[in-house]
Order: sequence, then structure tokens, then C-alpha cells
Amino acid sequence: MFDSSLINSPSISKFKSKITYESFLFMSGILLMFNYLVLVMIVNIDRSTFYFELYSFIIFLFFLITVFIVHKYYSSIRISSFVQFVLIISFSIIYQIIIILSELSLSDDLFRFYFEGKAIVNGINPYITAVQDLPKNLHDQYYQYVNNAEIPSPYPPLALIMFAFLYIIVQNPIIYRLTFSFFFLLSIFIGYFILGNESKWKLIIYAWNPLLHLETANGVHFDGLVVLVVMLFLVLLKNQKNALAGTMILIGFLLKFYPIILILIYWRKLGKRGLIPVITGLTIYLAFIFTIPQALDGLIIYFDSWYFNSSVFWFIDQIFHNFILSRLILGSVLLVLFIFIILKSEEIWKSEKSSALALFAIGSMLLLQPVFHPWYIFWVFPFILFSKKMNYSWIILSGTLIWSYNIFILYDTTQVWIELDLVRALVWIPFYITLIIENNRILKTYFRKLELNLNVLYSAIIN
Repeated sequence: MFDSSLINSPSISKFKSKITYESFLFMSGILLMFNYLVLVMIVNIDRSTFYFELYSFIIFLFFLITVFIVHKYYSSIRISSFVQFVLIISFSIIYQIIIILSELSLSDDLFRFYFEGKAIVNGINPYITAVQDLPKNLHDQYYQYVNNAEIPSPYPPLALIMFAFLYIIVQNPIIYRLTFSFFFLLSIFIGYFILGNESKWKLIIYAWNPLLHLETANGVHFDGLVVLVVMLFLVLLKNQKNALAGTMILIGFLLKFYPIILILIYWRKLGKRGLIPVITGLTIYLAFIFTIPQALDGLIIYFDSWYFNSSVFWFIDQIFHNFILSRLILGSVLLVLFIFIILKSEEIWKSEKSSALALFAIGSMLLLQPVFHPWYIFWVFPFILFSKKMNYSWIILSGTLIWSYNIFILYDTTQVWIELDLVRALVWIPFYITLIIENNRILKTYFRKLELNLNVLYSAIIN
């Protein structure tokens, strides 16, 4: 995808010798900061305008160039100095502050967080009582902003407890925005120390990623907290703290359901000590579901009805024109993939490719489901950071996903929900092209084996 001959040109080598990594970080950080200021103060973070998408993508291109230069020129040096740490963290904080000062636009999920926390504090179960059914005395000036108020909570129990705890601290939605921003920054801070020296340079891929900053400081999603939990799980497991690792992945599951997939990969490594807290926690959760089956109603509605920004699912659905059949087909494919992962987990773990397998598992789930909100990209970043391979495809997707907000240009004014095929192409084609290029060698090996097996089968039939 990139011209490698440029790397060895005399002008580039001279440039590299004169500019230290710290100097480059500072210059890049200032450039990105200026662009965020323009986005907030001039362009405006407004999902209903094309200019927001366009300028956000321009910021991403600056970020992508920064990542490419760091990868090619500085990834081989020892990146562990205090100055580097301060630069990465400081600019991350600055970006969050700039975006927090913008008017909320990308998502209204925090109002749901606020009202579900408010419901719990007032003794009401959000799994049974949807926001629209709350007593009138609990309605306030924020009630009008709640999305899908008729649907009960789809969130796991620990997430609801967090919502309630934050409501107790400050009875204003702003507490969710500030807290989730803090969690994201904390995940960057902790990530710097738990990544090995050979991988520390990768932290900038996560710490300065424009979409992650937008989805946290303006979209107000708490996926940064789940990233932190998953990273701690990986480090604890590596250091043979199996019981703590098992507890950590259980916490991740109770915040967002998807981390449970990691059990398929790491169950042998976790061993009995690691699986005990997981099994215990899941048993208690299942008992809770059995007692209050309505706790799954919101989640079931999400799986049954929601459809947005899909790629593989959209392709299959275009063939069969049947939502349920498409779900069954891709659900079966995902089940086969998960069985393969379970069977290969020990072999992959011993070859130190577990992060790549985890990226494959989480990524497959994201690509095969009918909904891919932009903030879901958070889910793959722990494995991008810990993987030895550079995954430009997912990084590029974190930039092109901004185009998916194009749907709100029409929806916010007319309430008509129409996804344009051109926008879907802008989001997904760059990702899949890069993914194929990155895995070209693996694909060639696979097709070579497939061709050999077909030849053997053909010979057997003929003879």
C-alpha cells in the first residue's frame, strides 16, 4: 500500500537523523491539536453536516501519516523515556478537553445512562421499566433527549451499577461525559506501562486516534474502560496471575458482553484458578437472568431489529433479502469460527499469536453482525497494541467509519433512515483492500492447500 522506496531515500534518511522521536511527537501533536481546534471552533462537531465528516477524515489522514512515520522510522528505537510519555499523555488530555468543550452531537446515549442510573437510585429496575415508563416525577429537562425510550436497558449489570453510582455523585449527565473521558485517558496512561518496550511505540495508534477521541469526549461511550480491563486481563495472564485475570475478564463481560469471547482463546491458559471466578460469576449472572428474564428484553430487541453500517451481513442480505435467514447463515459461520478458535487456542497460544487470534475472533464478530457503530472499533485496539503484526486495515477502518455518520444528515431533519451504498463503499472498501494485502501470504498458502486437496479429490474420483 505504501511505497517502501521512499523510506530509504537520502532526503528521508537525513530528515530522520536530524529529528528525534520526541521532536516529531511534539510537532505532530501540535498539528493534530490545531486541527481539533478548527473542528470544534470553526467546522463544528455536528453529525448532521457533511463538513464534519470531511474535516474529521482530514484529521484522520494527518494521524495516519503520523502513525506511518512512527512505524517506519521510530518503532525500532527504545521508546520509554519520560519525555515521550509526557508528550503522548499530555496531547491526549488536550484533545479530550478540546472535544469536551464542544456541544454534544454524535450520540445521545449518555441521557439513557443518566436515566437508567436515576431509575436504579429510585428503586426502579431498568430491565423491567423502560425510560418512557418512568414516573412523571423522574422526568426532567433531559428526558426529551433519550433515544429509544420505549426499549428497556440492553446493558450488562455492572454497567448499570456504574450508571447509578455516577448519578449518586452528580445528578447531571455531564458526570458521564467527564468520567468516560477519564477512563479513556486512564487506559492510555496504564497502557504505556504495561506494553513491552518493543510495543510502546504502538500506543500512539490508540492514544491519538481521532475517532476514539470523538466517540469518548463527544459520543460519550465507556468503551475505553473496557479496553483498560482487557489490557489488564492480558497482562495479568502473561504474568500468571490467573485468578485476577479471570476476575478481570468477568468484569469486562459485566460491562460489555463481548469480552467473554476471549474465554474461547485463553481458557487453557487461564486454567482452573482463572476459570473459577469466570464460572462463578457467569453462574450468578445466569441465575439472575433466570429470576428476571426481562433483563434480556433490551438485548433481544437490539439483536432482532437493529441494522446499521454492516459489511458482510449487508452483502449476504442483498443476496437473500431475508434478515432472519442472513442472521442464521452468518451466525452459523461465526459458530464454526468459534469452534475452530477453541480447537486451535492452545496451539496458537504456544506460538505467541494469541493476540492475533483474539483480533480475528473479535473482528469476525464485528464484521458478521448487522450493526457496526463507529465506537465498536474500540474493541479491537487491545489486540492491535499487543499483536506483533502491524494492522493497518483496522487503523484505516477507524478513519473511514466517520463517513457512517452521513446517515444523520437526512435523519436528523426528516427522521428518514436511509443508508447510501456510496457511503458504505467509502467505509468498507479501503478496509477490505488493506486487509487482503496484509494477509496476502496467508491467503496464498490457504488457496494453494485448497487447490492441492481438490486435485487429490479429483484424482480419487477419476481413478
